[in-house]
This record gives sequence, C-alpha cells and structure tokens, in this order.
Amino acid sequence: MLNIRSKYKLLKYIYKRSYWLVLLFFLIILAFPIYFMILISLKHEANVFIRPVQYLPIPITFENYVRAWRDSGFVIYFLNSAIVSLSSMVSVTIFSILTAYSLSRYKFRGKNTVILFLLLTQMVPQALLLIPIFTIFNNIGLINSLSPLVIMAVATNLAFCSLMMKGFFSTFLKPF
Repeated sequence: MLNIRSKYKLLKYIYKRSYWLVLLFFLIILAFPIYFMILISLKHEANVFIRPVQYLPIPITFENYVRAWRDSGFVIYFLNSAIVSLSSMVSVTIFSILTAYSLSRYKFRGKNTVILFLLLTQMVPQALLLIPIFTIFNNIGLINSLSPLVIMAVATNLAFCSLMMKGFFSTFLKPF
C-alpha cells in the first residue's frame, strides 16, 4: 500500500515526465519542417520528387548550394545584406550607447521629455512611414542604393536600443 508521500512523489514524477514528453512531441513537430528543408536541399534534383519520400538523403550532395551561390547572384545579395546589417548594427550601437549614457548619467532640463519622445516613437507603426520616407528618399536621390536601408534601420532601432541601454546603465551609474 502506498502512503500519501509516496503517492505524491509518484504523481510528481509522472507529471515531470509527461511534461517533458509533451514538450518533446511539440519540438519534433516544430523542427520537422526545418529538417525537411535541409533534407531537400541535400538531395540531388532528380531525387526530390520520388515516391515514397526518403527521409535520409542518399547520396548527399552539396550541388544545390554551389548552384545557388554561383548562378543566382546570391553573392551580391549576401554582400548587400552584410553591408547593411553590419553598418546599421555598428551605428545603432554607437549612437544608443551615447544616448543611453547621457540619459542615465546626467541630469538636465528636458530629460523626461527626451525619454517620452523615445517611447512615443515606438508607438508609430513603421508601415505608416513607408510612403513619406520613400518620397523623401526619392527627392534626395537615394533610391536604388544601400544607404536608405541603413538610415531606416538606424532610425527605427535607435529609440528601442537607447531605452534598453539606459536601463542597463542606470543599474550601475549614479546621475550627477
């Protein structure tokens, strides 16, 4: 006969195991499309549509990756993405550190107004700004270049990053 304590331990053990089994089940369901995408990318083109589906790519080929890199202009797209992401990341990091440091370290008139303005900019939907920003960039002559992408990435991320870094700096910096 089980006493109350051992029943409790048994129920707790079953609950923990069933919790992890449910999580494992959902992990498999969510990871399967990613696995299937990688599987198809490693198959030869002729083996993609054969029935029944083979869940192991035999033979494994990297020909699809080589063809995508060589024939589709992927190198140019990759370099453009790297340039835009790296330059916007560096710019946002530098400007948000400067903004957050000054907001958390110094007391000045209008500090709360600046923080409120940074918060308010987060409430404007970015889709609302598409046409005005396009018109401005078109009038300046910046269309079909990477600089508007960098400018917009910096403009849309600067307020959020500044507020996050202000909270970080406020944990260990005392204002003057």
